[in-house]
Amino acid sequence: MYLGAKMKTFKPQLAPNEKVELSTLSYPLLASTKLDGIRCILKEGEILSRSLKQIQNKQLRERLEPLRRYSLENNFIFDGEIYSPKLTFQEITHFTMTQDLGDEVLPEHLRFYCFDMLDSLNDPFIIRNDKMEMVIGLFNQIAYPVEQRTINSSKEVETYFEEVLSQGYEGLILRDPKSLYKCGRFTVKEGGMFKCKPVLDFDG
Repeated sequence: MYLGAKMKTFKPQLAPNEKVELSTLSYPLLASTKLDGIRCILKEGEILSRSLKQIQNKQLRERLEPLRRYSLENNFIFDGEIYSPKLTFQEITHFTMTQDLGDEVLPEHLRFYCFDMLDSLNDPFIIRNDKMEMVIGLFNQIAYPVEQRTINSSKEVETYFEEVLSQGYEGLILRDPKSLYKCGRFTVKEGGMFKCKPVLDFDG
């Protein structure tokens, strides 16, 4: 199914909030760092928040204009976060939600970190990710692809989890490479996506 029929009912894909037992998951999975930023979706010529409302900041919209235009012209949806490793969540929120910064300068390192791209609802995540990396590479002054690491066991999840925590990230997002994009929140039973944060129990 191509995107045209689903544009009006599109919702951002979300991981379940429930705790997962890593030993029960089917591997391999793809793991990425969980970013503490502002969700951002580019679709149908709009730059939107998780709630699908326009992101307000004038300077940020100007920065993302080439990617917005590409999304519109090619009927792609880009899904990611406005993020910088050098800013707190509160600072990112300020730069994203303030309508006009005036004389205040938008930090150069505040970028769009892309973790998904859709031009069809029939593609598994591993195919979408390969396409996304190629496209986002055209916009490396304003956007980055979020790295996906292949994970083959619960032990590898635990090791990578400790690594990203030591680097200051929130945790991990685990994805089934074969999963299709779901408009809305996955359930644990569906197995398409999982969230690993410090509050979870990592017994293998």
